[in-house]
Amino acid sequence: MNYEEYLKNLTSETLSFENVISIIQNPNEKYLKYSGDERAIYFENFIITCRSKKFISFNDDLHIKLRLEFKDCFFDSESTVFISGMVCENFLTFDNCYFPKGLCIYEGKFQKDLVLKRIHAKDFHLTGGIFDKITFSCYELEGMTLSGGTFKQLDIGYWVGGNDIQKLTIINNNNELGNIDI
Repeated sequence: MNYEEYLKNLTSETLSFENVISIIQNPNEKYLKYSGDERAIYFENFIITCRSKKFISFNDDLHIKLRLEFKDCFFDSESTVFISGMVCENFLTFDNCYFPKGLCIYEGKFQKDLVLKRIHAKDFHLTGGIFDKITFSCYELEGMTLSGGTFKQLDIGYWVGGNDIQKLTIINNNNELGNIDI
């Protein structure tokens, strides 16, 4: 996919990554979605950019208690988007989101499901972290590398629609725990 061309044709509102972090840390009603008694921080149909445009990183400064959902968002960064050390006490969902330079999860703690549903990315790396369950499906993924992490269950191809992985690499350093279903 030509991500640059796709980005030019988007009519979505632009939101800086710095603002996304601020909203996550102090959510306001505009970005909250309710389902029964449960609240979620919800971003839909945004182009998320970084002021420096170098990289976007959800890091160890983030400790999130609410459910966090991104739907139909485009992460515009010059390099891979990182999830590096963040702590999620609830579900984290990326649904039909675009990561043109890739997505890398390096460490972090996810007490409930990590949902990567129909993501569009160049590549995906999982190199550490503690997870309950990971569900994953993608479009046009050049490579997927698993080289660390502890999880109960990793379901690759869980979601219908998308599951185009050109190359899957699993590096076993005796750090992986859990079932992997493909």
